Amino acid sequence: GAGLLTRVRPGAESPAGAGRRTCVIGLHADLSGPHATAGNGQQRGLNMAVDELNRLGNLPFDLAVRSLDDAGDRTLAADAARTLAADPEVMAVLGPTDDAVLPVVGETYGGAELPLLALSVAGTPDGGRHPSLLLARPPATLAGLAAGEVLAAHAARRVVVLNDRAAGEDGGRTARAVNGSLDRERFAPQTRELDSADADFTALAAELTGDGTEAVVWCGHAEGAGRLSRALRTTGFAGLGLGTERAIGPEYFLRSGQPPDDWYFLAAYTDPRSDPRARTFGQAHRERFGWDPEPYAAEAYDAAHLLVTAMRETVERRGGLTRGVLLDRLRASEYRGVARELAFDDTGAYAGAGPLAYLYRAHRGQLRFEGPVSL
Repeated sequence: GAGLLTRVRPGAESPAGAGRRTCVIGLHADLSGPHATAGNGQQRGLNMAVDELNRLGNLPFDLAVRSLDDAGDRTLAADAARTLAADPEVMAVLGPTDDAVLPVVGETYGGAELPLLALSVAGTPDGGRHPSLLLARPPATLAGLAAGEVLAAHAARRVVVLNDRAAGEDGGRTARAVNGSLDRERFAPQTRELDSADADFTALAAELTGDGTEAVVWCGHAEGAGRLSRALRTTGFAGLGLGTERAIGPEYFLRSGQPPDDWYFLAAYTDPRSDPRARTFGQAHRERFGWDPEPYAAEAYDAAHLLVTAMRETVERRGGLTRGVLLDRLRASEYRGVARELAFDDTGAYAGAGPLAYLYRAHRGQLRFEGPVSL
């Protein structure tokens, strides 16, 4: 489809009129598929920032948002990328939501020199295939370092990293990152593979409990994490359970039985309800939408401010704005947002000061924000 184009009335000091340019920020997101929670969070955070910036009225252009839903489907994602790349008003795109669709969209955006600012993609840049990609979160390799910090805080030395093949390449990449980043002088890790679709979690839990394992790191989806959590509790496991971001979801609590206090989880997004830096954003989100921000809403708000700041500076210093020039400026930009500092290296990889991740804890059927994790 053509997508949703949102135009907000400019501020009083910046009247729309002949000769005034409209610059569009595209949103390429999963708004109705398996990652819709994160996709909708990004859409709302982006819209909040654009509304706010238009109301301020100090921009040399008007802003609009064009949102396209790929529903987590690679074919729809490829169509969305072609549509946004072909729209001359689109100066930059936030997205995609999931790593799985990046291979079918990266070349399209790169060929159009259209900056692609990814908030929830955990991979690493590939300059040949994704030349315009900018990653606004630390990669999985740094998430592995965050896991090490959590494990060390709980004095867990004997660590088993579980790679759930049912989670596909994402699970394997995360498991390799965690295992590879653990200091062998502090930890004695081993990696095991299984398929949560047919795994015997009762037998696995008994083995882990009996062999002195002190921590389990689950690299897979929420359902498997919940089943393992329940099995470990049944066998009297006294160690630490730690899940990566893909293990967060209602299926965890459904399968785990919702113990009062259970596993910890690492995620790349903050919780504006509890994070002091993002609390004002969280209040504004509740006032506008009537509920708390979803994952990556605050991160999208930050990304939009970064994009528009770079767009404004480009126009003011060069007198014009093109995608390629904007991409160069974004690579050299830094922005301290409500969630984390944003900066990139020459390849488009995240180069900000962090934090590496945010720690959550399962508590009475909900995730409780524990705070940022940094080295």
